[in-house]
Amino acid sequence: MKMILNGYFLIADFIQYLYKTIAWHYYRGKMYDYKDEPSDTDEIQVWHHINAPVSVFFYIKCVLLGAAYWHILCYLFSIIALT
Repeated sequence: MKMILNGYFLIADFIQYLYKTIAWHYYRGKMYDYKDEPSDTDEIQVWHHINAPVSVFFYIKCVLLGAAYWHILCYLFSIIALT
């Protein structure tokens, strides 16, 4: 069971970073038309809905990681109790 949770955690982690990379690359391209590079002092106004899926996947990852650690701790305590 803990291997399945660890696998889901890694899938959620991958989806979070894949989405964030694609969304921000697209947004930056729309803002600067791939021609003008932003300067260090430019401020980019961000739409909240761009980061909303990233936050959702972050909380999903937290839950999955907590469940995986719970299963690992239960396993370790069962090993300690057996010896």
